[in-house]
Amino acid sequence: MSLMWRNDAVSEELTQSFDLRDRGLLLGDGLFETLLVVRQVPLWVGPHFDRLEASAKILGIPVDRQKLEFALADLMTKSGPEPQVLRVTLTRGPTDRGYTSNSETPGLMLTLDPFDITRVGEPVTLATSAFRRNASAFGSGHKTLSYVDNVMASREASAKGAGDALLLNTDGNVASTTMANVFFLQGGKLVTPALPDGILPGIARAQMLKIAGELELEAEERSVAPVELFAADAVFTTNSLRFVRSVTKLDGKAMGERSTAMILDALLEAAGVSEVI
Repeated sequence: MSLMWRNDAVSEELTQSFDLRDRGLLLGDGLFETLLVVRQVPLWVGPHFDRLEASAKILGIPVDRQKLEFALADLMTKSGPEPQVLRVTLTRGPTDRGYTSNSETPGLMLTLDPFDITRVGEPVTLATSAFRRNASAFGSGHKTLSYVDNVMASREASAKGAGDALLLNTDGNVASTTMANVFFLQGGKLVTPALPDGILPGIARAQMLKIAGELELEAEERSVAPVELFAADAVFTTNSLRFVRSVTKLDGKAMGERSTAMILDALLEAAGVSEVI
């Protein structure tokens, strides 16, 4: 069962009316976060809300953190114990015409949808996309509603028979996939593209870097050339829904087969769900 929180109420009716002047609808002027909910507990909710709030501050969209947390609590009390995906959507709201227009009533919407928990840790194949990530673009480092590049790259990868697209930046270095951060293992090193390379500061990425030492891995954030992925012991992706996904093929070529099971287990433990998933 899916649920929506909007206008101070929880509803099973997902078809609702919207102000057609809302900037989120017209210009993609807004932000979103997606979280995994396990037994009515949203995982890493603090860091997700912090990221939303920090990006909104830069955009000039006011965030009522108390209202956001009330909305979440209201939604959780009406949800079931099954695994779900929580999406928080924040828009600038309805405004007059003009790019610099502001609204006194930002739009806030929370939705819950069922999630197949068996897909956590599911391996993935990648295809390098022709679309490039612009490291200087605001949308590269923030989770905005302007996701059309990701949509097109994902469709491109799907047409090639791959599960996701590998996005390079305009310098030709590895950035991310359409939905996850990229890591690779080389001996005792854990390497991931650096934030200035045009990547989203993923919540699972941050947790992965935090626990690297516990896995006796030396974490390194730097620019990564695509050729390094083919020479790596293992390549994997991270995000807040699937946690760790081993990359088995890139552009049809087999990748390193070093196991990432221990890394997945460690990240699940860091999220407090190792006994549930």
